[in-house]
Amino acid sequence: MKAQTRVDEFAFILLAGIIMILILAVSYSTLQQGPITGVLSTNKLQIAQGTSATVRLTLNGTGFNVTLSSSDEITNWLTFDQNNFDLSGTKDIIVTVAVPSNANFRIYSGNIVISSADKTFKVPLSINVGLATVVNVQNSIRLGDFVVSYSVGTAIIGEKDDFEVTKGYSSETSTSLTAIVPDDKMGIITDGFIQVFVENSNSAGNLFVDFNGQRLYANTITTGEIDIPLNASMISKYNSIIIRADNPGFQFWTSTDYKIKFVKMGIDYSGVSNKQLTFSLSDNDLKDFDYGQLSFQLSKYDPQYLMPMLIQINGVTLWNDPPTLTYFQKTFGTEIPLFVGNNTISFSVSQQSYYQLSNTVINIVHHI
Repeated sequence: MKAQTRVDEFAFILLAGIIMILILAVSYSTLQQGPITGVLSTNKLQIAQGTSATVRLTLNGTGFNVTLSSSDEITNWLTFDQNNFDLSGTKDIIVTVAVPSNANFRIYSGNIVISSADKTFKVPLSINVGLATVVNVQNSIRLGDFVVSYSVGTAIIGEKDDFEVTKGYSSETSTSLTAIVPDDKMGIITDGFIQVFVENSNSAGNLFVDFNGQRLYANTITTGEIDIPLNASMISKYNSIIIRADNPGFQFWTSTDYKIKFVKMGIDYSGVSNKQLTFSLSDNDLKDFDYGQLSFQLSKYDPQYLMPMLIQINGVTLWNDPPTLTYFQKTFGTEIPLFVGNNTISFSVSQQSYYQLSNTVINIVHHI
């Protein structure tokens, strides 16, 4: 009987806990919901029968499972590059408007319907169906692949293990190592080093260590570690280390033998690797400008340091938050100044982080 009572009490407590969790979850969801607004880059489009055009929809607000649809005379005419998503802040959506081939020549009125939970918001859109489409023309400007980082540390850029160097009057064995500085570290090297660990030797002659054609070490050693400091000015993109032995002097009947456990080259680095690029626009790009869009793939990053990346176009901030992981896309309008001729875009970080950007593209869209 007592056991049954304890089971009943446990079941009651468990049920109460589940009810409390559900109440908190519902309350949290309700609290997080907020008003959502949407603005189109243009509320009026001219499209020919059986063709399509695009328009940019900028959403702002907070909501869960936000869905987009069309209503009234343009129902089923619209598709969206993103749908059924959570919203927190601002998001840009590209809306494709496809006019049926049997649509009459007239102006059609409708709405983009934004829904989240029990809230809806409508954005009016009118389509003038005629013989010709005022089409969107896209100029894709490819900026390439690069790294944006702020880093402090040490990196081993070349290493070789377990080998011997010998020198006699009739034979010689030496070894070489090429050490390559990564592109993102080349401009922020503070100094470097070469380490050689001699496992054993007969010390019959000197051990030589040459770096980029300059002899940095010439001495005898039986066993132990050799540490050779490097100035930053000595270090190139591609670095050559050659280790060889000297002849055994008067001991012509033998050879100089060194057994090396390892040789390695490292660099110390500190600083920022930012990127500033120039791109050119024509009169046609900016005439009847609709919107621009920056996109890239974040192919590599340090998950421990997801710090803000500042992206500016012509000195005006486009983005100043951690970038979207894997794929980044940001649409902008006339709030970002663009000029005929040269324009600049810059990527920078001010705290320790590492971002490798690939397939970076600016799309400039205008209509004709």
